[in-house]
Amino acid sequence: TPTPNMTISSNTICEGTDITFNAQNGTLYDWSLNTNGNVVLSDGSGAYVLTPSLSDDMVYVTATNGTCAGSDSIAFSVNPSPTPTVTENSGILSTQTYPVYLWYFNGSPIPGATNIDFVPTQGGSYYVEVLNSSGCAGQSDPINFSAVGIDELITNLSVYPNPTSGVVHIESDLAIEFATVYNSIGEKIQVNLIDNKLDLSDLSNGMYIIRLAINN
Repeated sequence: TPTPNMTISSNTICEGTDITFNAQNGTLYDWSLNTNGNVVLSDGSGAYVLTPSLSDDMVYVTATNGTCAGSDSIAFSVNPSPTPTVTENSGILSTQTYPVYLWYFNGSPIPGATNIDFVPTQGGSYYVEVLNSSGCAGQSDPINFSAVGIDELITNLSVYPNPTSGVVHIESDLAIEFATVYNSIGEKIQVNLIDNKLDLSDLSNGMYIIRLAINN
């Protein structure tokens, strides 16, 4: 009697992510899902690829070799995959709380963009991929971000000197409510706006983004 010795490709099973079951010692394999006898695949490859749903919990296999047959089964549980969404508020892209994040721009990962928020520096398509506490991955639908230049928002606004090695001065005809500084990967930098000045002298060399709130 053949012994199938069934194995599974991963101990962490995520909703919608393919897993492979393997069996051996047969020339024909009948694979059943959830109920023994509910055959979903019959062939000689010894492998069954499942895209699991949350309701799946058992795979059975019967290995046949000539007139002899042997059976095996594996019980499992399926972890739900995350379904993040992206929202945009005042030029900042945000998603829900997860252990791991990676932001994408026009289909390519953004190096270092691994926070819950991201500040885009150019227009295009953005989405976020996340991992939940079970180690399952999911990604948001893309969001199209349209860059808006300073000239479209307000006239008579000056930010100088640029480049700078120290204090940046901001001049505007309207009152500046607050200023927030981000590095090139969207991380917020703690810098206080005092008398329309930002002291950046303690920051390392690189590109920084200043987000101003002016007249709401």
